[in-house]
Amino acid sequence: MTHPLTEREYILLGGGGVTAEYYLPALAIRGMLAKTVVVDASEENLRPLEQTFQGILPICGNFQDAFVACAPNARERGAKAVVALPNHLHVDAVRAALTKGFHVLCEKPLALHAEDCTQLRVFADAEARLLKVAMSRRYLPSLMLAKQIVASGEMGAVKRIAVKDCAPFGWRPKSFAFFAPGAGGILADMGVHYLDYLDWVAGPLEPVGYCDDSRGCNESSLVYELRAGRIDVRMHLSRLDPAGAELRFICERGDILVDKTNEQAVFVVPAG
Repeated sequence: MTHPLTEREYILLGGGGVTAEYYLPALAIRGMLAKTVVVDASEENLRPLEQTFQGILPICGNFQDAFVACAPNARERGAKAVVALPNHLHVDAVRAALTKGFHVLCEKPLALHAEDCTQLRVFADAEARLLKVAMSRRYLPSLMLAKQIVASGEMGAVKRIAVKDCAPFGWRPKSFAFFAPGAGGILADMGVHYLDYLDWVAGPLEPVGYCDDSRGCNESSLVYELRAGRIDVRMHLSRLDPAGAELRFICERGDILVDKTNEQAVFVVPAG
């Protein structure tokens, strides 16, 4: 008897908001729902997905059981796994998918510890599988244009970079696992996007100072100071302070400003 996963090209681990609002709509546009499996531990999460995205194969259970049951030819048919689980499960889920021969796309962050990222990279190379991390914000039109303006030198050299992302938590998670102590706080949520982008634009970042309100749990507000060569970087993230969100490059001849609420525009303000 053919296992139901044998002819399925995609396996999505996690039936939460990112799967419902991004991955399944994208697969629907590509006409790939009939080749997609969604695994989630909650039947309540799977039921509306099955009704909305007809053709998917829902499997209620944990990812370990799904991979144990998976047919052994995932490697030969180039099957792909998307890891959209709570952060603290990413490392184990990615390793399990690579072991079974899947190419893997993991929602950010890949891991909360640098050594885990390094080990997964080495393991993916050894298994000859692709391992990618969904860090998509760097490709927003506003952020790509800001990078081009910085690189052109139109406003002169960058002297400082100020990041402010202060707004109430706006995502719609399906469970409180997102806020579990092992899942990380606002740095693992929004902060990694800015670290990824600034590393891409300004170069390697060196931590200088850091403080947050974690008090032994997950932080909801923080100030992170870094340097990229001669450029000072200050990042203020908060889910408690409603001050808004912007990214500002302070340059020799003016400022380059990206407002998070407008993903299509960059504001350039000449000095004076």
